[in-house]
Order: sequence, then C-alpha cells, then structure tokens
Amino acid sequence: MTATGLRGSYSILNVRRVIAGPGSIESIGSIAAGQGVRKALIVTDRGVRDAGLIDRPKAALASAGVGAEEVVDVPPEP
Repeated sequence: MTATGLRGSYSILNVRRVIAGPGSIESIGSIAAGQGVRKALIVTDRGVRDAGLIDRPKAALASAGVGAEEVVDVPPEP
C-alpha cells in the first residue's frame, strides 16, 4: 500500500486498549484516574475546540478529579 502526499518518516504507537461506542467518552475520567493520572493534555486545533468537541471529555476528566490543559494552536491536518 502506498500513501501519496506523505513527507518524511512517521511513527505510530498502537494502544493496547480501545474503548468505543455510546457513552465511551464519559468513561475517560475514571479510566485516567484509575491509571493514576492527575492532569491530562488535550492537543487540538481551534476549530475542534470552538465546535465544543472537547467539552465532554474535559467534563468527564474533571468529574473524576483529573485536571486538563489545552493546547489549541496546533494546525489541522491538511
């Protein structure tokens, strides 16, 4: 398989656990807290933030006592 438009090398780290389906966003806080996370970093672009798409994950983190910082100056993928 070839990909057009790729420049340079890249790396992908696959996670061991994928949680998907209705209500899965609300579980992010308890999962993070269960791993001992005290603060999460949300990396996004302004369009995603302005559309409100990080509000639910932030609320789920907060409800589990996990803080969250946002980095929103990331350019979107072309």
